[in-house]
Amino acid sequence: MKRLFIVILIIFIFTLLSCDKNDDLEISKTVKIAYVNWIGETAATNVIKVVFERMGYKVEIFPVTASVMYQYLASGQIDGMVSAWIPTADKFYYEKLKDKFIDLGANYEGTLQGFVVPSYVTISSIAELKGRGAEFGNKIVGIDAGSGTQLSVEETLKRYELDKEYELIPSSESVMLASLESAIKKNEWIVVPLWKPHWAFAKYDVKFLDDPLLSMGKSESVHTLVRLKLKEDDPDAYYLFDNFYWDDSLVLPLIDKNYKEPGREYKNAIEFVDKNKELVKSWVPDKYKNLFD
Repeated sequence: MKRLFIVILIIFIFTLLSCDKNDDLEISKTVKIAYVNWIGETAATNVIKVVFERMGYKVEIFPVTASVMYQYLASGQIDGMVSAWIPTADKFYYEKLKDKFIDLGANYEGTLQGFVVPSYVTISSIAELKGRGAEFGNKIVGIDAGSGTQLSVEETLKRYELDKEYELIPSSESVMLASLESAIKKNEWIVVPLWKPHWAFAKYDVKFLDDPLLSMGKSESVHTLVRLKLKEDDPDAYYLFDNFYWDDSLVLPLIDKNYKEPGREYKNAIEFVDKNKELVKSWVPDKYKNLFD
């Protein structure tokens, strides 16, 4: 009987210890992330979503416009985002609200935005657009109204004195790309705002126009921003946001895969995490690393 009691006691203690260990990981918290629905930002947001879920979090993601994304963050309605293009594309929102969030630095470096034309177009600079409006239909097919890139285009047209000659038409990334493809098939002249990384540079023979005034900015970085007090409220979530980082060798294959397999962004993110376990381990606190073995 005494021996049976000891065995039962050992099992009981082991069970308690196991529960304590699991309690450390079963956070059952929610993290909210907003993003602009562009292909690179969609890829990054889904990847970090999968990692948070593996850590035991419930994750809510919100595809919104850039202005709404920054408003959500500044007001604390979301915990963070991995979609801030710094210093140029998002400068209108970043500078206005930068005291209301924390910038954790770059999660991807080497982005670029600018005016893009098919390679057969015989001009090479934004300045050369002046006086050539009729050849472009006197229009530029833009993207989301209010996005940082769209606002940069508006400013660029004014700086190069093109705003009277060209109408900037707000649309969406998909509409802009459809317009680009249609023009290329007809060998027509077209100018659109575009950015790297993007699968379009692999699919189409296009080129950036030189920007001597640097109105569209130099090479940029995508930054991670989080709400104030996230570190105090949830150190583990803060840690992942702070350590999330990848480069072209990881980003480009994923966005190409997402382009070829529309609607599978989340499933492709799961596959990415499974194939890059050592990388993901470098993003998470020590107590979660075993979840990615």
